[in-house]
Amino acid sequence: MSITTRSLVLAAAVAIFSSASAVMAQDKPTAPQKPGDGKPRAERKIDEFGRGMGRRGFGMRRGMGMRGFGRPMMMARGLGLTEAQKAQIRSIREANRPSEALREEIRSLVEARRSGSMTEAQRTRVTQLKQEARARRENTRSQILAILTPEQRAVLERRREERRQLMEDFRRFREERRARQKDAPKPSTY
Repeated sequence: MSITTRSLVLAAAVAIFSSASAVMAQDKPTAPQKPGDGKPRAERKIDEFGRGMGRRGFGMRRGMGMRGFGRPMMMARGLGLTEAQKAQIRSIREANRPSEALREEIRSLVEARRSGSMTEAQRTRVTQLKQEARARRENTRSQILAILTPEQRAVLERRREERRQLMEDFRRFREERRARQKDAPKPSTY
C-alpha cells in the first residue's frame, strides 16, 4: 500500500469518526438516564428471581453479585416471605453479626497485609478468623433455611444451582479466552 493510499484511508477514517461523533453528540438526552428511568424502586423491572435491573444488567450490581448466603435479605427477594419470616431473618442476621471488636481486628489485619508487615501469628489468626466466619455463615444459612417453607427452599436451591452453573460457564469462558489470547499471534508493529 503506497503512502498516498494510506493517507487517503486515514483521512476517510478521520472524517467518518468525526461525523459519527457529531451525530452521537446530538442524540444525547438532556437528562441523565438512571437504571430505573426515574421510576420509584417498586415500579422498576424485576426478573423472575426478584432482582432488579442494575447498572450491569439483571442482578449484576457491583461486582459478581451475591456469594453463597452472605446477603440473605437480597436472596429472599421474590420468595414471598411473610412479615414474620422477614423479622426472623433480620434477628438471625443481627445475632450472627460480628462484633465491632472483631471488625476492628480484621481491619488491622487487612492493613498489616497491605503494608506487607504481617507476622506469622497474624497469618494464623487470619486463617482462624476465616474458619470462624465460614462457620458463622453456615450457621446463619441453616437458621434461615429452617424458617422457610419447602417451596421457598426449592426456589432458593434452584437459584443456587443456576448461580453455580453461571459461574462455571463464566470460568470456562475465561479459560477459553485466555487460551485464545495465548495462542493468538502477536500483532506486528511497523
